[in-house]
Amino acid sequence: MPTDYGTVSAPDLDLLANRDGPLFVVRSGPFTYVIAKSKQFNRLVEKQENAGTLTELVTEMEQLSNRIFEATKGNMSDRLEQAIITVCQAYHLVYYEGSGSDIKRVGDPA
Repeated sequence: MPTDYGTVSAPDLDLLANRDGPLFVVRSGPFTYVIAKSKQFNRLVEKQENAGTLTELVTEMEQLSNRIFEATKGNMSDRLEQAIITVCQAYHLVYYEGSGSDIKRVGDPA
């Protein structure tokens, strides 16, 4: 993928957790990046909301994303992608990317 486009980043994770709907979509140039919420993720968010700790969950997700981004070598796009793949795997989210009608699942199943 070209290095001047990027996927979901740590600040977007707040929107992911606080927005209704099953999908979070980001367009960057000709590329589309999609995160699908799983039942496990929705239950985690609901549990955190009920406990009044959703902000803490989002902070944990952002911190994980930032740690992986900093630890990954390569260009910005590669680093962002590795960070979001790791967050998706850790928090039961499903990540897709592609362009046009060619959008594919990336990473291990949630």
